[in-house]
Amino acid sequence: MKNKKLKFKKVILKLVDLAGYGFGVEPRYYFYGWSKMKSCFARISVAKRLLLAKKYLPKGYNFKIWDSFRTKATEKLLRISFRKRLENLHPNWNEEKIRKALILFTGPPLLKIRLKLRNHFTGGAVDLTIVDERGKELDMGTDFDDITEKAALNYFEKKKPLKPLEKIAKKNRRLLAKVMKKVGFRPYLAEWWHWSYKR
Repeated sequence: MKNKKLKFKKVILKLVDLAGYGFGVEPRYYFYGWSKMKSCFARISVAKRLLLAKKYLPKGYNFKIWDSFRTKATEKLLRISFRKRLENLHPNWNEEKIRKALILFTGPPLLKIRLKLRNHFTGGAVDLTIVDERGKELDMGTDFDDITEKAALNYFEKKKPLKPLEKIAKKNRRLLAKVMKKVGFRPYLAEWWHWSYKR
C-alpha cells in the first residue's frame, strides 16, 4: 500500500507502511472492520527507531505491529467496543467507574484529544509485540487490548509470588521495555504493548 501524508500544525508528516520495513504486521482493527487500512502506518522517524530497536532483539526476532496511525473514526468504534467489554466484565460498576476505566485504556474523550507527535493520530505511537525466529509471539501474559490490570507494563514486577508462565511473561516484557526505551520510545504504563515516539 502507498505511503500516506498527514498535515499536523501546518507541517506535512510522512507516514510509511511498516510492512515495508520488514516488520510483521497484523492490523487488528482492519480485521475487526473498524479500519479501512490493510496495513499499519507510522511516521518515518518511528519506523527508523523501530529498525534500531530491532537490532537489540535476539537474533532472528522481530516486532509484530498491531496498530499505529489511527483515524478518529476507528477510535470511535474502538471506544464503543471497549465500553461494551467493560460493562460485560464489570456488571456492578457504576458509570463513573466505567468512564475512568475507558479513559485509562482509550484516553480522554475524542472532543478533548489534542494532536501530539507521540499519539496514534499522528502516527507517533505503535501497539506491538515481539515474535521469535519462527514468527511466534512471545508470551507477554495477556493479549493485545486486554482491559484488566494484567495489561499494565509492570504488573508482573509487582505481583508475588509468580507462577512459571508469569515469570516468562515478566522476562519477555522486560526485553520489550529494554529495547524500546534504549532507542527513545516511551511506554504507556497501563498497556505493555503501547509505545510512543515524539520526534
